[in-house]
Amino acid sequence: MHSRPNRCFDSLKLMRLMETNLSSYRLESLLENFSLVGENSHQAVDDVGATVSLVRLCAGKAVQKVQAQQAFLHHPKVLPFVGKFRSAYRELFLSDYQNLYTLAEAGGKALTATLCHAYEYFRDMQVVGDIERLDYVLRYLDMDMLTDDSVPNALIEQLSHYMMDINTLKESDFCNSRSIRERVYVTTVHKAKGLEFDNVIVFDAANGRYPNAYNKDKRQDEEDARKFYVAMSRAKRRLFIAYSLTGKDRYGGIHNRELTPLMDAIEKRFTSLSPKRDTPLP
Repeated sequence: MHSRPNRCFDSLKLMRLMETNLSSYRLESLLENFSLVGENSHQAVDDVGATVSLVRLCAGKAVQKVQAQQAFLHHPKVLPFVGKFRSAYRELFLSDYQNLYTLAEAGGKALTATLCHAYEYFRDMQVVGDIERLDYVLRYLDMDMLTDDSVPNALIEQLSHYMMDINTLKESDFCNSRSIRERVYVTTVHKAKGLEFDNVIVFDAANGRYPNAYNKDKRQDEEDARKFYVAMSRAKRRLFIAYSLTGKDRYGGIHNRELTPLMDAIEKRFTSLSPKRDTPLP
């Protein structure tokens, strides 16, 4: 009998399930939008307090969402469509349902096998066409997600354990995965949080970008400094700081650009590659 570790819930994934159309899921934005208690200062104590407020919000919204879903499914105008749906896909449902508790054969995952079966079924019915790069998702599930040995290799168990993770998969989840063969990854600083790379290129590290020229106060400048540090600290082996020597404004004018002043204290630690500067520049 395997002992299961304590379940962990990602507050970002919970929020993406509860509120699907927000323009930003940054903790700072969520605190402001929902008037939550807490501060996103990137200090541990403050961040924990803010996250507690966010999790409580998610719990309250989850109760409301479940009640709304149940009411929708039992609405008199919806019931006829539920019947049609069940009739159209009864064969597919029953064929997989009868294997709900069956342990899959060694070497294969019950969940990915079921997904492949459903895909072939829908494609044969011409409900869907060919899904480009579906193999990326299937490989990711097999090699990077369905890896907990304490979860039995049965459809019911894997659905229960992994469904929230699957519903909230995003591009950055594929980064550093064993299943992805590409070696170049383009990301924002926020998406790179918590990730590490052998080599990192911090792009557009120019004054006016870090800190942003449109910042209105010191607090925003400090936030940009923290983000810049996050970007640099993603590198395990090599770090490159890059920026264009000239830029174009909104009127088409060309102007010179300088390295961000956030590099002043550490620039001497980098090897120069710039033909335009005498001081070392990565």
